[in-house]
Amino acid sequence: MLHRILRAGVFALAFVTASAADAQADRFSGYGDTVQSPCRRWTTITPSDSTDLTEVPKAIYVGGAGDVAMIGVDAPAAATGVTWKAVPAASLLPARARRVLATGTTATSIVGCF
Repeated sequence: MLHRILRAGVFALAFVTASAADAQADRFSGYGDTVQSPCRRWTTITPSDSTDLTEVPKAIYVGGAGDVAMIGVDAPAAATGVTWKAVPAASLLPARARRVLATGTTATSIVGCF
């Protein structure tokens, strides 16, 4: 009898703690989010010569082939940037940039991955 009560109690606890947010389980939610981990969210990047990104991405996706000019997160304040030449379409650059520059960037469909 005690076995049945405990079993029912565990079921009730699992049932009570489940919510609409749990409808899609994330089996990896307990793991740390590192630079090597898959992206959990993303946003379009608009290249700018004067404005830093609002958040440093863990990687940059380039949808349309071309050059990507950027300044790295740890570059000195006066850095002018480096251009990654001839980046193929559908590339994921393992670059943590603080700014993607308009001047020198010919690639399109640039997305920051976080």
